[in-house]
Amino acid sequence: MSCNIYEDPDLMMKVRYSKGARAKREDRVETVVEIYESSDASPDRRVGPIRQDGGAPTESRGQDLQRNNYRIAALILGLLCLMLLGGIGVLLNLYLMVLSKLESIFAQNKNLTEIQRSNENQTQVTDWHWFRKQCFYASTEKKNWTESRKDCQRRGADLVVINNYDKHELVKKLKIHGESWIGLEFVNPQWEKKWQWIDGTKPIYLSWKQGEPENHDTDSKVYSDLQGNWITTKNGSKHWICEKMTC
Repeated sequence: MSCNIYEDPDLMMKVRYSKGARAKREDRVETVVEIYESSDASPDRRVGPIRQDGGAPTESRGQDLQRNNYRIAALILGLLCLMLLGGIGVLLNLYLMVLSKLESIFAQNKNLTEIQRSNENQTQVTDWHWFRKQCFYASTEKKNWTESRKDCQRRGADLVVINNYDKHELVKKLKIHGESWIGLEFVNPQWEKKWQWIDGTKPIYLSWKQGEPENHDTDSKVYSDLQGNWITTKNGSKHWICEKMTC
C-alpha cells in the first residue's frame, strides 16, 4: 500500500478527500494515513539512503587516514634503516683507516727494531779486530776478572790465551785502553797449585813483569799492562781482551 501511495498522486488526493468527506469511514482513513507515515519512516525509502550517503564518506576517510599512517610509518622506518646503514658504513671506513694506520705503525716499529739490531751487530763486529785468522776484542769498560770473562762468553768468545811469542806480539799491537785481563789464573785442583790457562793448558810461554809472580794463592788472576808485561792480582777492575776463532 505504501508503495502505491508514493507512486500515484491521485490516490493521495483521494485519501485526503475521503478524510474530510467521509467521516464514517474514519477507520479506513486512519489506516491509510498510518501507512503513509510509516512509509516516511521506512529505512528502505527515506532514511536508509540518507544514512548510507552520510556514513560512507566517513568510513572511507578513516580508511584513507589509516593507510596514510601506515605509509608514513613505513617511510620513517625506511629512512631510519638508511641512516643506520650509512652509520655502519662510516664506522666501517673508520675501522679500516685505524687498522691500516696500526699496521703501518707496526711495520715501522719492526723496521726500526731490525735497523737497531743491525746497527748493534755492526758495532759489535767493528769492535773486533782480525789478526792471523783470529778475532780479538779490547773492552772500553772495566770489570773484575770473573765478570770480564762472562762478557767474553756472552760474545761467543773467552779471555785471550797467549801461548807463544807471536801471539804475545800480536796482542801487544791491539789498541787496548789500559791494563787488561787475560785468561791466566792460579788454580788448586786436587791440592796441586799451579798456573793454568782457561782452556786447561799449562803456560809454556811466559811474559812476567820483573818481580812477578808475587801471588801464588788460589783466585790469583793475571792482567797485561800496556807494554805486554803480566802482573798478578786477586781483585780490582780492569779492561779485558777477548778472542774467538771467527768474527
